[in-house]
Amino acid sequence: MRVRATAELVQAARTALGLSSGGIVHLEHINLVVGEPELTEAFYFAGLGLTRDPQRSHGSTIWANAGWHQQFHLVRRAEGEACQVVNGVIGLAVPNLAKVRDSLAAVVAAGTLDRTQFAVGPKQEEGAVGAVGLEVTGPYGNVFHVFQAGSPLPDIPLREPADGMSKFERMYLNEHAQVSAQPGIPFVLFRVAPGSAAAIGAHYTAALGATTAKVNDSVIAVSAGANGAVILFMEASMDPDAVAKQHGLHVCIYVSQFEESFCRVTAWTNPKFRALDRCDTLEQARGSRQFRFKDVAGVFELEHETRALTHSCFMQPLTYLQ
Repeated sequence: MRVRATAELVQAARTALGLSSGGIVHLEHINLVVGEPELTEAFYFAGLGLTRDPQRSHGSTIWANAGWHQQFHLVRRAEGEACQVVNGVIGLAVPNLAKVRDSLAAVVAAGTLDRTQFAVGPKQEEGAVGAVGLEVTGPYGNVFHVFQAGSPLPDIPLREPADGMSKFERMYLNEHAQVSAQPGIPFVLFRVAPGSAAAIGAHYTAALGATTAKVNDSVIAVSAGANGAVILFMEASMDPDAVAKQHGLHVCIYVSQFEESFCRVTAWTNPKFRALDRCDTLEQARGSRQFRFKDVAGVFELEHETRALTHSCFMQPLTYLQ
């Protein structure tokens, strides 16, 4: 899927969702199993320009801050374990798209990632007045669409302020023309089986109280936070290999209806994280301030690390160097 098409899809999703964020208050992180640390660091830090979290710089996990409130948790694979790849697209908004383009070019020139799946689109997609964005494939196969934060996309008609508009009306007048107002992870797009998107959307509404919307005949959008983040589910033919590579990754969300949501999903304690949190009972989930579930309407599997707003990490400010 081309960068421009993804940007337009995100904009259409936000229009359809409106301003009611619903039960999902924040999309905080994506957790991925990755390969060798030197390859991971070359891509996420030297290439994409993310910031290593100085508060968590030990063990087998690399915390890569993608903004002031969102992260990637990058877990070094165990022997025999496969790297995880989103079957879709991860959106990334950066403070300076030109700088990231130059940093990625330097990584290409260095040759550090030559024997991986790392690739930068043959050229950035251009509009009449500038760059739309970049498509970048990480060393393990994840596809990122990278955009300039806080900047209107080229060729999107801008609205002129009308007489009598308030300060805030003028401030948000052309918000529709950008993918994200601030650096971070503005969206994640998952490919799902044909005929499943409506059931997935209904599940998010019923289980989590989430705001959802039909974007077109094949895409359902889920509002995932006050910063305008969205999770997109696009119906497409499913590649069994791609489905297998996605298995086991998780997203972390914060919900306003914590206890009600626990009772509406099939909660699941991940053996891999049992020392961190348990949720076999509501009492355990209360104690951990979080629970996990992975079954979505019986048609899609994605682990959700689901946290209460009283969790100590909720909207914790992160170090992010621009």
